[in-house]
Parts: sequence; structure tokens; C-alpha cells
Amino acid sequence: MKKISILIIALILSCTMTGCIKNTPAGNDANTANDNKNAITQEQDGVFINLDNSFKPLKDWVIPSDISFFDEYCEYPVKISGNGILCNNNKSEIIISATGSEATINVDTSSLTIYCENFLGADIVDLDTTDSFYELALYSNGPSMDPTIDFIRYDGKNLIPIQWHSEEYDYSSSGIYGYSQANNDDILPTYGALWANGKGTVLTSFDNIGFTSKRIALRAIELDENSWVEKECEQPTLPYNFTISNDFDAFFTPRETPPEDYDDVEFMKEYNFENMSSFKKGQNITLIDYGPMGGYYAFYVDIDGEKGVLAFWVGD
Repeated sequence: MKKISILIIALILSCTMTGCIKNTPAGNDANTANDNKNAITQEQDGVFINLDNSFKPLKDWVIPSDISFFDEYCEYPVKISGNGILCNNNKSEIIISATGSEATINVDTSSLTIYCENFLGADIVDLDTTDSFYELALYSNGPSMDPTIDFIRYDGKNLIPIQWHSEEYDYSSSGIYGYSQANNDDILPTYGALWANGKGTVLTSFDNIGFTSKRIALRAIELDENSWVEKECEQPTLPYNFTISNDFDAFFTPRETPPEDYDDVEFMKEYNFENMSSFKKGQNITLIDYGPMGGYYAFYVDIDGEKGVLAFWVGD
């Protein structure tokens, strides 16, 4: 995990790829897409207080097609096929064949095989209503039952996985941790759910503070041609006061001063989840400081007058 920063999104990505003409297929709610494209997010001191005016669960950006498929109890090998619009307003023949560890995608005469452990299904989604592409989303459970989505583009000739920018990661992967289903009534984020704004920006649940009355996104993932990149964002004025909006459990280590190093396993209490503390809706919490971590997030806070490090495990 790299540098964590508070998210300010004021971006409409321009069309970065040409040669395709996007047209809304029957069944897609074009008005909803346009409404979201023009949505203005309210801000206060760098903190988003109305994120869901522009961000919706990924499932809301699914384009109806006859390849939509999801089965959490897949028996491999599995094969799905059908037609769908990915580029140039033409229907393409799409075939996805998956084993327990990889998936092969065939679109017209193009073929691509990717690592895709525990494949679950696929959809066509529209991550950016302002560009010329729809994306093929492949769902999998990963090696440790950690839901992952791989996004694939088709330019009319080639299948192109959207991968993490090579300067940010020393490996190539198109996967983003998360799943498409979420409840609009939940506090953003629903843990594990992906949220998108239809303008090429994705939020994951582990990049957010979702337990406070004002919703803070710690980072954004954005499309840059065929790469995922992180958004460099402005930080809010700290300290910042919140009210806890939902009951939750987390590790809490009392201390009078912020730590020099947040990436210290002492804040995770040796990952003994029996040592977590419970916090209740309505408690006052002040965010004083925070820092980048590897397998967890940690914040230096004051909760009802007691200062300490609040830490959350976010997976491997």
C-alpha cells in the first residue's frame, strides 16, 4: 500500500482512446449516467460529505447483456458465451472459459488469458461514460476468498487488461479488490464493495473512512488510458471532528502522542481479534493524524476524550 491521502475529486477524464463510438444499448439508463456525470459533490474543508451524489455501487454501471453471469459455487471448467457491445457500436461475440486458476477471454477473433483464481462470473460495465469504451468485468474470489474484479477493454482488434501503472507497482495486474454489489442505503463504503462515479474514478471500501458521519475517501483509483493510477489529493485541515455513524470493532492502543511509525504491528495487537475494542454510534471522534500502512490502516484519534491509535486490518 502506498501513500494514503484524503480524496478531493474534481476531475472529468477526457477520451484517451479513439477508434470506437460508444452508444447506449437498449436497457441502459442514459439519463442516470448523465445525471451522475454532471453531479457536483459537496465539500467542506476537503472532506466529502455527500459522496453518494456522484458515486454509486459498481452494479449500477452494468450494461445489460446476455453474458451477465454470477455463481459463487462455480464448478470448473466453466464457460459462458453471448453477445455484447464493447466497442464501435457493434455487437461482439464474447466467450469466457475459466478453470480454477485462470480465465481465457475470446472476443471476435481476439484472445486473452489472465490469472483469475476462483472465477465467479462476468458483466459489461461502463466505468467512464465520457470515453469510447465499455469494460468487461470478470469477478473472482481470489486465492484467499478475497473478492477481486478484473477489467478488460476491447478496442476492436485487441483485448487490453486495465493494469496498475508500472511506475507504482512492480507487477502487472488488472485486479482490484472488491465486488460489484452494495447497498445504496449503507454508509459509504460497504466493506468490500466497489463504487464508481461514471467518470473513470473508482473508490474501494478499504480506501475510505466509512464509520463517521461525514464520509472521507482516503484515495481514489483513476483510469489513465489502460492503467489504474492513484489520485494525489489535498489533505484536510486536522484535527477534524466527527460523530461515529455505525457501531464497529477495531484495535485501539491508548497513547498521548501520535506515533512516528504507523506501520507497527503493535497497533494490531499481534492480530488477535479478541483484543479489539467496540465503538458505538453517536460517540465523538476527532481525527488528529494518520499514516500509510501495509496490511492495515491506522489513525491517531481522540474518542470521547481518550487519545490513541485506531487500527483496521484490511487484508493481505
